[in-house]
Amino acid sequence: MLSQPLQILGHYTLLERVSVGGMAEVFRARDDRERPPNRFLALKRVLPGLAEDPAFLDMFVEEARLAVQLHHANICDIFELGQQGDLLYLVMEFIAGRDLLQLQRHLVGQGRVMSGAQAIHIILELLDALDYAHRKADDAGRPLHLVHRDISPQNVMVSFDGEVKLLDFGIARAGTGVRRTRAGVLKGKFAYLSPEQAAGGPADQRSDLFAVGILLHEMLTGSRLFSAPSEFETLDRVRSLQAPPVCASQPHLPPALDAILGRALAKAPAERFASAAAFASELRALLAGQPTQYGRADLRGFMQREFPADFAAERDKLARVATFAPVETEQQPAVAPHTPVSARPAAAAPAPPARPAARSQFARLLLPFGIASVVALGAVALLDDTAGPATGDTTIGDPVVKLQISPPTAQVFVQGKRKLGAGSSQSFRIPPTGLAVIDLFAPGHAPRRLEIDPSKLQGLPIEVTLAPTSARLVVTADADAQLSIDGSGIADGSGISDGSGSWTIAGLDPYRPHELLLTPRGAGLLPLRRQVIFDGFGEQRLQLRLPRVGSEPEPAAPVGWLTTDQTDGPYRLLIDGRDVGLSAPISADRPLPLKPGQRRITFVRGPHRKALLVTIVDGQTALLHLPNPQTTP
Repeated sequence: MLSQPLQILGHYTLLERVSVGGMAEVFRARDDRERPPNRFLALKRVLPGLAEDPAFLDMFVEEARLAVQLHHANICDIFELGQQGDLLYLVMEFIAGRDLLQLQRHLVGQGRVMSGAQAIHIILELLDALDYAHRKADDAGRPLHLVHRDISPQNVMVSFDGEVKLLDFGIARAGTGVRRTRAGVLKGKFAYLSPEQAAGGPADQRSDLFAVGILLHEMLTGSRLFSAPSEFETLDRVRSLQAPPVCASQPHLPPALDAILGRALAKAPAERFASAAAFASELRALLAGQPTQYGRADLRGFMQREFPADFAAERDKLARVATFAPVETEQQPAVAPHTPVSARPAAAAPAPPARPAARSQFARLLLPFGIASVVALGAVALLDDTAGPATGDTTIGDPVVKLQISPPTAQVFVQGKRKLGAGSSQSFRIPPTGLAVIDLFAPGHAPRRLEIDPSKLQGLPIEVTLAPTSARLVVTADADAQLSIDGSGIADGSGISDGSGSWTIAGLDPYRPHELLLTPRGAGLLPLRRQVIFDGFGEQRLQLRLPRVGSEPEPAAPVGWLTTDQTDGPYRLLIDGRDVGLSAPISADRPLPLKPGQRRITFVRGPHRKALLVTIVDGQTALLHLPNPQTTP
């Protein structure tokens, strides 16, 4: 049974949640002042728990301060920064479509990549947006020197109408702005940083162009360029700048494309394109000799053919915008519910009463640029690729369990349904009868499952601490040697006898390969390097022979990666019949390392079980399409 509907916020009725990220959530909304309403808007609202974080509020308001000045066909419009009570929100253009990450996953899942013409068209639209933003001046004619600094697949939307839109200026920097990022503080997504950003240095407009080069490379090849199992390795790949030529894997593409990408991805900013316009000019010159040109109509046809059900559903919703009913949610309204839209007079709703206390921090942030209510003209701007609206089987009168969570970034699932929250102290409703099952997951930590009897709740917070993910390595060598892992020396273990050594190393991260080095202490032997892959399991045992002088060195152990498209709840994975254990969704940011070959992956959730064969290829990431829990046979 669902609880009460989403609330009215300011002049807007929130109809359904379309996206949620780590700091904010986005809703499909309707402007109640329009009579009759004929379009949807996107309303981006700060998540509970972050309303008192001055740094985040500053970033949120800065996004509005910058983006409200930008009006371009390829930039998502922001119409209003609003406040109701302690809620701060942005009203923006609603873009019905897919972001580039979703689009890439859709294609790669079918063994396809974008055509060169399609990828270049999308990049040209993005470069036009950046050229406009980079050259933007304030009302006095002074250049803003705007740098987006978060050009990534999640921030580029492709609509069902064939539009390309750049999103999220939340970490952008303007040279004339009041806030600047401290030197050495990394912003943006690690796999799309420039080398200077990865080194903690300053970023300029050429850093944005470097990220555009990464996007073009990935769209043409269908694989991630710099992404690695850990943030440290990702940054190391960016700094070392190993970008293979696209023509090596896509020989049908013109060699001139590699030359353009080489310049866009140059390590030194001075060697890159000086501007987005110069980058776009080179691409347009490449296309000039083509017999046919790819345009918006082609992209519109592609999107509507690839996602016919979603396009039809969106078209149906738009036709019913005036009567579209709010979708219910498990969260209680953060403000008192208003009278439903249908029962209110045609005049605009009165503003909420002023608070008797001193002016809130939100109000202080809003005053400097006084953004007033604006009638929005928009069409969904998704925050990212995370789980969508959460639903549950609890009601307002059900018991409440309070959790004190460490780390506070953990995802929480109650009865298999993702709950939205932030911070270490969170409360959730649970069914009044039976044992409530609560699963918690956090990157780099072992999952934790709680089974709670609602009749024994005492109203006190339950402390839940997730242990860091741990794997164990047991190494035995055939000669006296010194062992180091990932560059750190390991003391001699037990069992030093007859010239052999044994080590047991615990606390290793199983989600990334580890570099092992055995250095012999005696003569006639050579050092041995070995890459250790846990292959989804918590222990690895190795019996190693050090090579003799004159012998051939062993090749590096191959490794591939597995990720899944199932993101809405916990499940178990069995790999070749061995149970990995309870798992959070294996995301693209934290794939599972596996040995190459054909692997049998069994997906288990509750009574449902589905076995799938997947081929793991050395150096590549395989995307596994897991069944939806609601439709699993």
